[in-house]
Amino acid sequence: MDVNKANASIKSINTSLSSMEQAASKASRGASAGIDGLTVSMVKGATAGNLLTDAIKHGVAWLKKWTIDAAKSAANTDRMEAVAVARRGPR
Repeated sequence: MDVNKANASIKSINTSLSSMEQAASKASRGASAGIDGLTVSMVKGATAGNLLTDAIKHGVAWLKKWTIDAAKSAANTDRMEAVAVARRGPR
């Protein structure tokens, strides 16, 4: 067996392994960046969802208050009308 050929073959294998290692390292960095991007997107989505939920809660609370106030106002108007009729007496 020729020693030079064996050494050349080993060097070739080492070069191939080194290239594979570099490719794997680059792929893992890309995957890590992709996961980081996904995490950021998930956090942004959750934050937007929370903000939307909060806005809806405030809207519902405002609508509830408005409805109650409108009902109270209508009841007060009816009561004032009844008092006016009572003071005026039957016609």
